[in-house]
Order: sequence, then C-alpha cells, then structure tokens
Amino acid sequence: MERKHRTKIVVAVIAVVGAIGVAVISNVDKLRSSGKAELTPYNPTNDIEVELRHHVEISGLREAIQTMKKTLENKYRERYKLTDDELACIIDTSFFGNDYIDIVVEAHKKHLTLHEVQELNRLFSSEVMTNYRKKQAVIVQEAMKGMDQLVERKYKTLKKHLQACPAE
Repeated sequence: MERKHRTKIVVAVIAVVGAIGVAVISNVDKLRSSGKAELTPYNPTNDIEVELRHHVEISGLREAIQTMKKTLENKYRERYKLTDDELACIIDTSFFGNDYIDIVVEAHKKHLTLHEVQELNRLFSSEVMTNYRKKQAVIVQEAMKGMDQLVERKYKTLKKHLQACPAE
C-alpha cells in the first residue's frame, strides 16, 4: 500500500513538471517579443457568459489549451510513432476545444460573480498584466531550471527509498 502511495507522488510530481513545461512552451513566442505590449481594449458588459468567454481569451487559457494539445500530440507521435488517425483516437479533440471551454465557463460561473469577472478582465486588459504575460515565459523558464533540479533530487531520494522497501 505504501509503495502505491509513493508511486502516486512520483506521478503527481511528473504531472506538475509537465504542466509547467506546457506553460513555458505556450509562451515561448513571448520570449522574443519586444518590450511594450499591445493593450487589449476592454468594454464591460452585464452578461457573465460574455465576460467569462472574454476572460478565456485575454487570460491566455484558450492558447494554453491548444498548446497543451499540440505538445501532447507531438509527444505521442514521436514516442509511439502514431499516425494522425491514431492520435485522434487517443486525444479527443473536443477536450481541447469549445466543449472544454464551455465546462470552464460553467465552473467559473459557480464560483465568481459578474463583478469579480469584470475586475479580472480589467486586470488582464491592463498594461501591467499585458506586459507581465509577455515576460511570463522567461520567468517560468527560469523557474523550470530550479524545478528540474528539485525534481531530480526528489526522484533520486524516492527511488532509493522505494528500492529499500520490500516488494509487495
């Protein structure tokens, strides 16, 4: 039982590293961007659905989802030598498309008010946030170096510990 728990921890750590990697990849184009960011004009509405769908776009969520899909496709294509048809069977495109966005919007509706979403949209449309999003890839890339070292240390420690445990 203890060994299964440790395996779950290793899998969770790998998943976190993968998520951070996706964040870096999704923002790699911003590494080459020049200084000042273009501001996204924001005109609030009184419709939470419209506000949340706007938030999906300006927060980078849709872009991150598409990047995750491409990253997984490339990873599986290389690792398992899959064709496009085989990939389509493995990676359900609806998960990465509008169906998933609909789920995200509904989840946000349960936990955020219209006013909160409007404030988030104002924030994401501001110059400081727009500039931050452009720098985020570099920040995440630097953090990933430290994360890689941390994961490597944790993995080595866990591997030694698992080897010392009696097999079930």
